[in-house]
Amino acid sequence: MSLRSPSSYHAFGFMRSRGFERDNDIPEFDVSSYRSNLRDLALRLESQEMKLCDLCKAISVEKMKDAIVTDKSGRKVKGYAHHASWIDLKNSGNRGCRLCFILYNISIVAAGSEKCLAASFDSVEDSYIQLYLNPVDRGVILLSCGEAPWTGQLGLCIAQGSSSTCKPSDLMWSVELDSSSPASFRKVNRWLQGCEQNHEDCHVPGNPPLPTRVIHVEYCAGLQHPHLHASKRQFGRYIALSHVWGKIGTLTTTTNNITERMQGIVLSEMPKSFRDAVTVTRRLGIKYLWIDSLCILQDSATDWENESAKMGEVYKNSALTISASSAINSHVGFLIARNPLEQLTCDLQHLASDGRNAERIQVVWPEPVNGDNRISTRGWTLQELILSPRVLHYTVSRDGINGQMVWQCQTQSEAENGSVTSIFGVLSQKIKHILKLVAEGSRSVTAIYKCWYYIARQYSHRRLSYASDKLPALSGLASEFWKYTGDSYLAGLWKGDMAGGLLWAASTMEKLQRTTEYRAPSWSWASIEGEIYYEGILAWETGDSGAPQKYELEVLDAQTTIAGLNPFGAVDGGHMKVRGLLKATPFSHVVSSLDRSYPICPFDSEISVGRARFDEGDPPSDELVWLLLVSKEGHFHWQWQFQTKPNGLVLLPTSHELEFSRVGIFELHKGFMDWLNDDENTRVITII
Repeated sequence: MSLRSPSSYHAFGFMRSRGFERDNDIPEFDVSSYRSNLRDLALRLESQEMKLCDLCKAISVEKMKDAIVTDKSGRKVKGYAHHASWIDLKNSGNRGCRLCFILYNISIVAAGSEKCLAASFDSVEDSYIQLYLNPVDRGVILLSCGEAPWTGQLGLCIAQGSSSTCKPSDLMWSVELDSSSPASFRKVNRWLQGCEQNHEDCHVPGNPPLPTRVIHVEYCAGLQHPHLHASKRQFGRYIALSHVWGKIGTLTTTTNNITERMQGIVLSEMPKSFRDAVTVTRRLGIKYLWIDSLCILQDSATDWENESAKMGEVYKNSALTISASSAINSHVGFLIARNPLEQLTCDLQHLASDGRNAERIQVVWPEPVNGDNRISTRGWTLQELILSPRVLHYTVSRDGINGQMVWQCQTQSEAENGSVTSIFGVLSQKIKHILKLVAEGSRSVTAIYKCWYYIARQYSHRRLSYASDKLPALSGLASEFWKYTGDSYLAGLWKGDMAGGLLWAASTMEKLQRTTEYRAPSWSWASIEGEIYYEGILAWETGDSGAPQKYELEVLDAQTTIAGLNPFGAVDGGHMKVRGLLKATPFSHVVSSLDRSYPICPFDSEISVGRARFDEGDPPSDELVWLLLVSKEGHFHWQWQFQTKPNGLVLLPTSHELEFSRVGIFELHKGFMDWLNDDENTRVITII
């Protein structure tokens, strides 16, 4: 029986050298058939009395970790020598060895079919089997078939009810099949209580101010269902939900139904993610829950403006944020009871180094994974997860079979299986560390600006249901940064580092698209749809000391007009007046295939003095563009070294004298600064 998991494609590399290069040689993944076949295999395992062969009985953690074996070519490699070939492995499984049966099917998953597996080797003897512990991931056994670095993997877990005698780094904890089980909530409670009692960096006021409205979920006389509650400056602990609304709509509160919501919200009428959030909040003994669509009036522009401006504080003061990380909409839910027949397991008797029975352990396939993080594709959720002191992620893998809870706070990132994970927590922890250093005076405010540029890049590729939310969806984070800078915030840029803030560019090979409806001045990355990065600025994550960068451009004035009530939200106008070197030049229309740049060619020469990259990919129809120098010492990373080059903005004139709009960014090649550096080229202009 042939299986193919979506996570197995990366294990397919050992077939590349055997002529399986074309995509149509790789069978299409079908979730339904994969899950069906997995259940068939599990039923076969359960219906037969399967034991272990002598090779599998002799497996020990120490042997997989420390054994050195000699392969056919005489090389000494790390691993536990198992069966001599995949055929021997198959035959052992057919004779009743449970682990060999699982290992054989993992090999078939990796190859796509038994035919593909057989074709991967010149001879059967080349397909010898080895097992070894992954040196990086906790409790993961890697299966190697022949000379392949590895063919597949499975989890090595401490069996339920056991106490481990192995080093913690050797094994995973077993993951509950039902994320709403009592054991699962005991795990969450241990995480939460341990953080509240022991983590200084995760401090939240024990009785913070409640948001304007919360959902009261505690059982009380006459009210079994949750109901919307107006806090009226009350204090208390609450949980916040971070979720993806999805395309099919969700349950909302409006000016027409708010009275009804105050009286009660029938639990069965809530989308499943909301019901699950109520369950978690109740099981953790917390009285209030905050969900954006229910706690903000969705048909009131005034209420939405007021509440979106406070959203940063909502997440910052929450006792815990639940992240429905893998749910594509609010109706999917995140408390999942997985089918026990969609996971193959095998108990092993762990042998101590002296050969005595030491501990019961269990092999699990597919092994628990962190799952898809679909919530990271949405714009609003970035500030939610960065500002929240504690986040509990509920994940499910693409095939819907395996997944686990992941805990993230400012001190600890840990998956349910005990592995230390950085998939969710690194960005938040780094940012808060930078803010803390600035507050202590050990880093300059420049470090905050560079940190902000990194956030802008991470945020720019995320999607929004409404394009007009580009600035509001980041306003909570901007408000938090303002507390450390006291600086003017101008449509995604900071006035104190305005010149540096201008140096954003489209990610290599990507075409950006300027919005049809006005959203920000052309000099702001918020005026563009698509992923950006900051060109010529030494990024904060490289270990830069935070020293200010020198800019040639002098910003004389910069202003934006706030569109509503939120000072960090949407704008409906803006301009800046600058003094700097400005020069008109033609450019070549021959694009570089490497980075979509266009050579800059002076009037009297075909020699390129630099390159221009246009925000929307394609060059303007104008014959001339205008170059505005921002810095003579832009930092560029090239071939593992930092280089400095002059760089700045590419502009086009508007219909008004000395008024321009941004269309791109440029850099000059070394040695051509004199071409631009002319006192007669110094101008005072306005950019809109």
